[in-house]
Amino acid sequence: MNYLILPKFLKPRFFSSKIRIGREYDGGYVVSKNAIKKSNILLSLGLYDDWSFEENFLKINKKAKVYIFDGSINLFFWLKYLLKNLFYFLKKEISFHQLFKNYYQFILFPFFFIRRNIKFIQKNIVGSYINLNNKEVSILDLKHIHKNKNLFIKIDIEGNEYEILDDIIKIKDSIECLVIEFHDLKKNLKKIRKFINKLDLRLIHLHVNNYGKISKTGFPSVVELTFAKKIYCKKKITINFPIKNLDFPNNPFSLDKKIKFKN
Repeated sequence: MNYLILPKFLKPRFFSSKIRIGREYDGGYVVSKNAIKKSNILLSLGLYDDWSFEENFLKINKKAKVYIFDGSINLFFWLKYLLKNLFYFLKKEISFHQLFKNYYQFILFPFFFIRRNIKFIQKNIVGSYINLNNKEVSILDLKHIHKNKNLFIKIDIEGNEYEILDDIIKIKDSIECLVIEFHDLKKNLKKIRKFINKLDLRLIHLHVNNYGKISKTGFPSVVELTFAKKIYCKKKITINFPIKNLDFPNNPFSLDKKIKFKN
């Protein structure tokens, strides 16, 4: 099948001034440009080996504070990362240029995170609460976060996003923009629809992550959704997805397919 199928309630219908931040492929997202400038805090849940989104965010809004959560980033992670890239190079699956680029990423890591306005918390988000300083704390109740009225939230936590949807709803009035990756889409459609109805933010963008599985009927398993406050949305529109020069495939070796929305 040369196109993908998604339910109509996932179709963005509002125009907003959008920008892609982060790298062109996996790790980059399309968001509201005006919301970036308005936000005081970026709450980033899930990082892996790429912080291009957070870096680009700070280039646009230098005064923002950034809180990053990812418990997988440790010495073992980087050792595995370096060995894996060397293995791919020796098998001639990546070029020397790409090997050098990936190793340079490892060198840059500490220099990005020593900035005063960035706080890296080595915790995985696997539920509504985390253990921080021997206390169970809601991630959205952390000091300096829950009191803030201008939040930008980015979520890519490999299926654990469903555990914090109710927490997001509780602070919806404080959110300028939210970009969230939903996994196991088909079995969680009811949860996602309920979340969208309660969120009171406008759905401004959708992108299918082509690393995720696609069913025989063309139904994707992973999508990236971007929501923004109503003040950033001017009018209703009809537009086709993906959008050229704004959307790029997560997997660069596979093309993004056109999307059809059906009841």
